[in-house]
Amino acid sequence: MFGLRIRKGSYRNVLLTKKYAIKFPIFSSWENFLRGILCNINEVKYSTINCQHLCPVLCSYLGSFVIVMPRVKVDCSEQTRNKFWSEIEKQPYSEREVYKNIVEWKTDSVGYLGEQIVAVDYGH
Repeated sequence: MFGLRIRKGSYRNVLLTKKYAIKFPIFSSWENFLRGILCNINEVKYSTINCQHLCPVLCSYLGSFVIVMPRVKVDCSEQTRNKFWSEIEKQPYSEREVYKNIVEWKTDSVGYLGEQIVAVDYGH
């Protein structure tokens, strides 16, 4: 269907287009719906701190009910995850601590935005 794909997460679904990832909360329960909105709110907030290894939020709508990020080529390999964390260890202490507190330690949490390795799931 027009090259669109949906990926399902614990609290959010992601509509993938050719250029964008559009995140919105799931509707399986009231609690999960609220957690999904909170994840979006957190990603909007963290995106503004200009950490180079966080995928930027391009825009948000309806109080962060929907957020839009550039589409990232997610690489689920352990090698990529380890490379990401190796890059993080090179950052100043305060920035390293931000990443350690907000980026989930999952193989599908990181990928490439062009040549830059970035976290795509950091809203928890």
